[in-house]
Amino acid sequence: MGRDIFVSDEVPIYEVEAAEKNEVNEDLKGEIEHAPCHMEYQVMKRVVGTCIKLGKSATGCVAGNYLHPFHPECI
Repeated sequence: MGRDIFVSDEVPIYEVEAAEKNEVNEDLKGEIEHAPCHMEYQVMKRVVGTCIKLGKSATGCVAGNYLHPFHPECI
């Protein structure tokens, strides 16, 4: 399995980086702290599923509402 990266939800990353580098201009600090912004992030979770047959020759893994056709563990 690959490396997992965990980010604390308690402290925003930009505040930690700015505090470590001291690169925030004091005149712009108020504008930066209150400027709106949007982010997208993906959360991956590992769940236990069951290998099932999908048609005549295909297989896949199913767990709850999720289906992964041609899953490597089910081939």
